[in-house]
Amino acid sequence: MRRKPYCTLRKSYRQEGAFCAIIAAMKCSSLGTLKSLTGKSIYLVMAPDALDVKEVLDVICVGERIFLEGARLTPERLAVELQTPSLFFTQETIIVREVDKLASTTLEWIIDYAETAKGKPLVLLATALRPGKLQQAVGLGGVVVDLTQVAPWEKERKALSWLKEQGLEDLAARLLLSRVGAERALLLGEVEKLRTYVGEGSIAESAVADLAVGIPNEAIWELGKALLARDNKHIVRVWRSLRAQEVAPIAIVAALKVQMRRAEKRGLLLALFETELKLKEGYLGEELLETELVKWVS
Repeated sequence: MRRKPYCTLRKSYRQEGAFCAIIAAMKCSSLGTLKSLTGKSIYLVMAPDALDVKEVLDVICVGERIFLEGARLTPERLAVELQTPSLFFTQETIIVREVDKLASTTLEWIIDYAETAKGKPLVLLATALRPGKLQQAVGLGGVVVDLTQVAPWEKERKALSWLKEQGLEDLAARLLLSRVGAERALLLGEVEKLRTYVGEGSIAESAVADLAVGIPNEAIWELGKALLARDNKHIVRVWRSLRAQEVAPIAIVAALKVQMRRAEKRGLLLALFETELKLKEGYLGEELLETELVKWVS
């Protein structure tokens, strides 16, 4: 069967109502649409936002998630993962990161496999891809989720809705958007700082005004890198610079928690949780926090 060009494929499959679906500019509410398309054997997810990817994976994945790196993946390795029954889990989803870095032989193998895919779900991840054979092949028998063309106003509307779900009052959410922007990776960090600062309950505009003004994220990122590098002198230098800018210690700790969670540094993350608790309960004075930071990596 001769494949149709990708641009034609998008239009005709929507018109025919087939199970192939290309979801452009998906909103939070559109996850319901995606849920109706679960149970397929192959998916291609194109999304630059890591949080969007996580939401999609939460909907389509079943059982244990097995991650493979596209740059090092061979057809033989992928075939083994797809065809070998799991010894420990009843269900598995195979997820290939950075599909744009696949070797040509592996890409061709996947294109051939997509036409008759069955068995364990295979999810292909990419930040973006040019229209081509892969999209066409996956679209004929699976689901292509395209989140690369989100309009700015739609992104802001989606971010505003998400912030309210996290407990921000309307004016607080709008103020945070005006100061941080609509990138959810950044908003997530700010929400964690605010939640640490406020505790339980709704987050008011006054909390955003107090905490989200002038927080130098680059400097806090430098502090996190210094902690990971166990560079005591740099830790002290960046810490003192942040304090000179009157950044609240609780905000610094909250931002560091976000970094260590992403870096999967459980030891430092646990230390940060303990320090956060001491700060909130008044057991750790500000003057001792600098010593505490250095102690973590000594």
